[in-house]
Amino acid sequence: MISSNEKFPQLVVFAHWITLLFVLVAYFTSQSPIEDRWLGQTHVIAGSLVFIFFFIRIFLYMRFKAHFPEVLFKSEIQKKAFQLMKLCLYICLFAVPLLGWLTLASTESSFSILGVELPEVLFSSNADLVD
Repeated sequence: MISSNEKFPQLVVFAHWITLLFVLVAYFTSQSPIEDRWLGQTHVIAGSLVFIFFFIRIFLYMRFKAHFPEVLFKSEIQKKAFQLMKLCLYICLFAVPLLGWLTLASTESSFSILGVELPEVLFSSNADLVD
């Protein structure tokens, strides 16, 4: 448990809440980026920002780890569960936006964000899968 007088560095707290905001925006605009251009643009931008903030959060973690308040766990199982959950969350912050971009690239020949084309991902066709 963290005592009330210990606090995380302000940049870490800001990165945490701004990441949550981008995740929520991406979630609530996720119906179909292709059908509604405005929602699609918003969704892709939010997903891209989640991906970018993944790297910012990793940098901030490494930079400010010594300034983090000490967390006292009640048991070793609680500590391991915390570490596993944190690892899973960071994997999702990396993988979900990347998979979203790959899915978009596989279904659309081109997609632009505010007039800038997203890089294309070339998928080779598999003749064995065609009926």
